[in-house]
Amino acid sequence: MNIENNTTKHFFHTSRLCHIIIFSLLFTQSVYAQDSEKLGFRPLFNGKNLNGWIDVNTSRETWKVNNGTLICSGLPIGVMRSDRQYENFILEVEWKHMTAGGNPRGIRSKSIEKRCKGKGEWNKYVVVCVDGTVKLSVNGKFVNGLRASERKKGYICLEAEGAEIHFRNMRIMELPAGITSAEQTAPIVN
Repeated sequence: MNIENNTTKHFFHTSRLCHIIIFSLLFTQSVYAQDSEKLGFRPLFNGKNLNGWIDVNTSRETWKVNNGTLICSGLPIGVMRSDRQYENFILEVEWKHMTAGGNPRGIRSKSIEKRCKGKGEWNKYVVVCVDGTVKLSVNGKFVNGLRASERKKGYICLEAEGAEIHFRNMRIMELPAGITSAEQTAPIVN
């Protein structure tokens, strides 16, 4: 009788433990599925208008939308920014310069390898930002980056840099937030 009670107790204990493990696995899968849905790409530019973007210091004539493409005249020189700040993310954007040279103000960062195509040809940037580390892929290869950025959260900006440039297929995947202090967040601009 004592052996039977111990066996029964062990069976119920093991059975309850199995139920807890199964519940935990189901809960984890449910949470993971919800996180996976949140981790999908979403458009950063809708291809129709400038909703989600704020002109900072250019003009209404600087930015136009035509057939799903955002066209920047390049003048006046300045930026347009996202209407909200981002922290950890993967950003994809296609762009092309319409004149040779594209950025007449020169090179601000030196890439390991020149991978940009010539005028009128589409290029693709993939920007990965995670906890102050930023990596840039140009046309399928990571060529530049920085570590320990002073700012870990801020606006995404598009620059009018003096020459016509086109943008399309801009999309972003927001990644889980890290630990970012107020000092590491760009000032909020209204």
